Amino acid sequence: MEWQEAAVAVIVGTAVVSLYRHLRGIFASPKSGGGASSCHGCDDCASEEQGQPIAVSRGAGR
Repeated sequence: MEWQEAAVAVIVGTAVVSLYRHLRGIFASPKSGGGASSCHGCDDCASEEQGQPIAVSRGAGR
């Protein structure tokens, strides 16, 4: 049963790292001081605040 324990350790370790990154992203303060509270750093906030829609490319295959 040694390889199962190693597999479980890798899976649990990956889950812990993923949870840490997720929580850090939720509770992190915004990097720019003048941004909106809901801004997630995509640099599209200026066009969203002005009410201009942003064109989204969906690819040539669709």
